[in-house]
Amino acid sequence: MIESVLREMGLSGNEIRVYLMLLENGLSGVGNISSKTKIHRRNVYDCLDMLREKGAVSYTVKNGRKFYEASDPKIFIKNIDEKKERFNEILPQLMAKQKRNDSVEDVRVYTGVKGRKIVFEDKLNYPEEQYVLGGHIPNTTRLDYLNNYHLRRCMKKINVKKIFHENKVEDAKFYLSNFEFVEARIISQIFSSPIAINIYGNKVALFMGSGKTEALTVLIEDDGLNKDFRNYFNMLWDIGRKVD
Repeated sequence: MIESVLREMGLSGNEIRVYLMLLENGLSGVGNISSKTKIHRRNVYDCLDMLREKGAVSYTVKNGRKFYEASDPKIFIKNIDEKKERFNEILPQLMAKQKRNDSVEDVRVYTGVKGRKIVFEDKLNYPEEQYVLGGHIPNTTRLDYLNNYHLRRCMKKINVKKIFHENKVEDAKFYLSNFEFVEARIISQIFSSPIAINIYGNKVALFMGSGKTEALTVLIEDDGLNKDFRNYFNMLWDIGRKVD
């Protein structure tokens, strides 16, 4: 969990090992860092240079030798805030460059887990009731994000109706027992599909892929398609059964 988040902060694998070693051991020389991390001294120097540029490491000189120490982890929050501030400065310019055509539906395709998160964050912008067909409890590496997302969803009192297939009854019980503003129904396996469907606002998000294949997300913004999927969902909801 720690390593994956630090990677999202822009650190490489070796930089993470060096930073965590310094965080745990305090002031250390290059030789000690190399010994404890099993990283070649030359590569340790490269990592330290990169970490210093990120503000994550500093050094002091004793008897002509450099000793390094990790900065307060809050430095990463500061870096994010600074990047966000700089991005907000150019956001109006980017928005002005974006061309839109309201007569054509907007289709976007994302690969990887980040695509899922883009959709979840987008869903928080729509307070109306939302609908989910299919899906499952994610693995432990994504469960923390799921809990955080649903906490924010519940704070906004966004209700969601979820339809599960018969082999996912325990998943339905998990959602009902752990999160508020959730309704669930169970439908027959004959309606089973490898695609999980999220319907909200004027959008439809299709989640494909599992732990065995790379996640693929297709986000479609189209009033007509959204209405069709809502009708399809409501038909399945009406024939589904409540969770025992």
